[in-house]
This record gives sequence, structure tokens and C-alpha cells, in this order.
Amino acid sequence: MDINVIHKIEDDVELKLCSNPSFLLNNKQGGFISLASNKNISHYQGCYFLKKVNEINWSLFKVIEDIKINKEPTHLINNFSSIERWYGNKKDQTRETFFMQGNACLYNLENYDGDIDITLDCREINDFDDKGRIYKITNKKDHLIIEYTKYFSNKLKNESYKIYLVIKGCSNYKAIDKWEEKRYEYDKKRGSKSKLFIYNALKIKAKKNTALIFSYGDDIELAKEKADELDLDGRKNKFIEEEHMKTLTKMKGEIYDEKTKLAYKNCVNSLYRLSTQIENKYGIIAGLPWFYQFWTRDETISTTALINEEYFLDAKVILFNELNELTQNGRLPNRMPHSKLECADSIGWCFYRINELLNFTKHNYLDKQYFSKNDIEFLKEKLRESIVKQLKYFTHDGLVYNRKQETWMDTEFKDDSREGFRIEIQALRLRMYSFMKELYKMTNDKSRYLEYKKLEEETRNKVKNAFWNSPILADGINEDGSLDKTIRPNIFIAYYIYPKLLEDKKWDKCFEHALKKLWLNWGGISTIEKGNKLFCEEYSGENNKSYHRGDSWYWINSLVAICLQRHEKKMNKKSKWRLKKRKNKYKKFIDQIIEASSEEILFNGYIGHHAELSSAKELRSEGCLCQAWSSALFIELVNEVHFSYLK
Repeated sequence: MDINVIHKIEDDVELKLCSNPSFLLNNKQGGFISLASNKNISHYQGCYFLKKVNEINWSLFKVIEDIKINKEPTHLINNFSSIERWYGNKKDQTRETFFMQGNACLYNLENYDGDIDITLDCREINDFDDKGRIYKITNKKDHLIIEYTKYFSNKLKNESYKIYLVIKGCSNYKAIDKWEEKRYEYDKKRGSKSKLFIYNALKIKAKKNTALIFSYGDDIELAKEKADELDLDGRKNKFIEEEHMKTLTKMKGEIYDEKTKLAYKNCVNSLYRLSTQIENKYGIIAGLPWFYQFWTRDETISTTALINEEYFLDAKVILFNELNELTQNGRLPNRMPHSKLECADSIGWCFYRINELLNFTKHNYLDKQYFSKNDIEFLKEKLRESIVKQLKYFTHDGLVYNRKQETWMDTEFKDDSREGFRIEIQALRLRMYSFMKELYKMTNDKSRYLEYKKLEEETRNKVKNAFWNSPILADGINEDGSLDKTIRPNIFIAYYIYPKLLEDKKWDKCFEHALKKLWLNWGGISTIEKGNKLFCEEYSGENNKSYHRGDSWYWINSLVAICLQRHEKKMNKKSKWRLKKRKNKYKKFIDQIIEASSEEILFNGYIGHHAELSSAKELRSEGCLCQAWSSALFIELVNEVHFSYLK
């Protein structure tokens, strides 16, 4: 049965019939609740909280598997700060409302007499060990308490961890206490764990109108306190959050296409909720449900949305915090908490975004407010330190070298791994030189300015001579010195970062050639040319076969559209004195990318969130279904197309 999906905020409404749509509400603390309308499609759905597991790591812990009533839903309504599910016709309509605050969920049920089925799946997110799993249900005054204990074995001696669920407002219930097998269609398609035993815990008796609070964590007293707090202030907090959403999504100009407008507002909301404070670090979680860390590449790229939406202080805090993590080889760690894998590009993205932030604040005459003299000196010190170390460790004959799995295309399949000299990495280094030059000019250091001006010019000529082979800007130079002419979208990253690399006419030729090879008719860009032997038209899931060899990444789609928009604008400026104005040959690509992304955000995957990627074959929501940089680049794209006149 198809369900009406409705996005509603103030007077903006968009709706469409969808098959078993899912929602995700994020609590800005790394936790979330995600449920499907009829049947959960993934074991990653349910209710989760984030907690520190040791001095350097944190993890997600699942509590609730599902909350269901004995009716078929007809509507799923996204109110931005809350979610509603409707059942039945207007005369006898049942309504559920989910509102999340901290590690708790306020659940209201109107016009329903019957059972509410509560199933649980308490565990650390990737802990699939079925030994030593014990649930205990007790009723204490007005709190129904479910204690879950995970032991290392069925001997039940050595405890691994505990999880508590507190349900408030539950006056009448029946314990079921039964394990049931559950199968997940999306996980099966991805080659992930697709069969699990979940715990059918209890049925709660509902009478006409019911209000429940689900509060959870690893501390029973804190869970009870949160339940009591939400019981007292839940309605008020919900109203405050609704008003905040109206302010947060207020637009700086008019967009007349409702789909684009609501997709944009949803992305602003999604990125806002992925921006969070964990311990003493404020940052942007890369994606939910499974990229719940701060990935430096994703985070730096995503700050473009904060800059475009004029959250300058938030962007500065995130970017400066990253610079404090500079490693001994002049790079940034791949993620926080740290992993073994190194990252070749996040340091370049970090300085590019800081350069962008400085330019934005200058344009608004706010640079002195956001950048003190000490800040500028700090940037000079960190940027010079990074350049010097990278010249020592990763530079050969003026070009930047990266190892396997260190670029954003960080997967290896057969002989495809991208070690060597990659075009977007060269562009990022050139932008670092350019920014260094700019900083020295700001501080009147003429000799250093000339030093970096010369370094930039020499490197640009080397990169251009090595990579440009008309009409191709090569994706890279392999370790054996051969030119990798594989057409990939990384040339657009190079333009986005450092458009001075080629003359405008050469970029024009390069873009035309690349689009013929990469364009997908539904409105996306393939990660490898469609005629390549490695091209996959279907998303292959947890194996890496299609990941960077066909799959269309939404952040790249938006980035390509931004590049085409900027380039077309630049070319039209050059031709403004001609009698015949240049035809906008890239408009159809830009429009289709916006249309496809808007459709995905509103009516696919987790409604109101932008997924990681799609199969090349057709528009889909695949990979991680709530991805920060997908939303961030869509926000920038809409700003570029609709609001660039305000910059």
C-alpha cells in the first residue's frame, strides 16, 4: 500500500505517494530514531543513542527496534522538528506524533483503542553476537523499566555493557517476552547482515488518546530524569523547536519551484541536526546511521553550507578545531575518533574553506569581527607548517603524491586504487599556495608573498603541462609515470577548487567531453566513464565494486552543477558585448541535477535527508541514507543558482 508523504513547514507543502517511506529524527547529540511506515528495511533503523566507550572512541547503541499499532498507515508527515503517521480516513483518523529531544522520544497517539507493539534490539550498533543477551522488565511507580544486559557468553558471568529503557505513561501493558526473527530487504540488497533475532517485549494498551515517553541510555537515573523532564516540558519544547525551525529555514530570497524550496529547507534542517557537540568537540557528523564520527574530509567540505547560510562562527570553530589536529606529516587525520587510514585531501579542503570563509566575511565587512590578527598569524603558521611538511613527505618534482585509499575515492577494486598523482589533490595544493600568498599580502610580507607567488606559478605550469591532453584533463599520473586518462568527475573538483588551472575555453572543452562520458539521463554523474570495463550500473553494496566505479554521489552531482553554473556565468560575462549572447548549453544539466536531488531528498530514502549516492542505472536512495556533504553541497548549489546575486 502506497503512503502519502507530506513535507510541511509554515505555508510550504509538497506531497507524493511513496512505497513504505522511512523517516529519521536526529537529536543533535549523535542519536536518532528511524522507522519505516510499514516495515523497517534495515537493522540500522530503530532508536539509538551515542556514548563514549573509552577515552578516545564513541559508538552508537540501539535500544528500540520498532513502535507499531495494528493499523495500516496512509500518511507520513514531515514537520521538520517532528514526524507524524496518520491512519484511516478523516472521520476516524488515528494520528501518531514522534518528537525527539536528547536521548528521549515523546510519542503521542490520538484516536486509537488497541495495542501498541514495542519490539527491542538492544546492542552496540555492530555487535551481532547472540550470546548472553538478557532483558528484564520491571514496573516502578510511574516508570516501566527495561534493563538489557549483554554478557560475553551464555554463562552470564562477565558483563559487557548495560542499556536501560524507561517508558513513562504506560499504565496498562502485557509482557510478551519472545524472540522473533526479522529480515531486512535493504540490508540483503547491500550484502549486509539481513537476518536478526529481535525481542518482542510488550504490548501497551492505548485508550483513545495516549502519551508515552521513551527515555534511554546506560544510566538508569539519567534516563528516569529525562523522562520526567520531557513529561513536564515536552509540549513546550516541541513548540519552541517548531518556531526555531521556521527561523532556521527562513530563506534569503524567493524560490518559485516548491520542490526545490522544500528540498533546500530539508537540507538546512538535516545539516543543522548533524552538527553536534560530542564531549568537548563541536563538529559535523558525516552521516547516519553508520558514519557517526567526524570525518575530516566530509566535515570540511560540508562547512560550505554553514558559510553560505552565514553561520560564520560555527564554520570557523569547526575549521580551526581541525587545524589543531594537524599531524606530523602536515595532514589531518582521516577522522575523529582516529582510524589507521590516512587522508590526502582534507587538509587542502580545510584551508580552502577557511579561505572561502575569509572572503565571505570580507564581502560582508565582517572579517575583522571573525578574524583577529592572532587568527591570521595562526593560519599563516599552520598553513606554512602543512606546506613545508607535505613538500618533504608527499611531493615529487613539484607534484603531490598520494597512496592507495587516501583520496575521497578511497576504495580499491582489482587494479583500480588511484595511488599516484591525482588531479584534485594538485588543485588543493595549488589553492594552499594561493591562500598562503594571500595571507602574506594581507600582512605586508612582500618577500614571502613573492616566494609563494613563484611557487604557485611554477606548480600550476607543471600540473597543466603534465595533466592537460586536450580535450582531457587527466584524472592522474600513475606511479609508473603513465597518464591515467580515465574520465572521472574529479576534474570538476579541480575546477571548483582552482579554476585558474586552465583557460576558460579549455575548461569548456574539458567539461563538454567529460559530460558525454559521465552524464546519466536521470540527472546524475557517474564516478567513472560509462564505457569503462569497471563501470557498474547497479549499486553493489558493502563490496566496493560499484562505489567509485559507477555509483552517482549526490555531493558530486551538486558540485558539478555548481561548476557548470559558475563557468557559464563567467563565459556569459565575457560575451556580454557581443551581438549574439552565448547559449547556456549547461542549463539542462544544472536543472536536471537540481530536480533529481530534490526528488531524492523529499520522497526517497529517509524523507527530508539527502542520501550518499544512487546507482547509475536510475535515481535511487542508496548507501548511507542521511549524508552531510550531500545536503551541504545541495545548499551551496541552490545558493549559487538562486541567490548568487546576494553574495
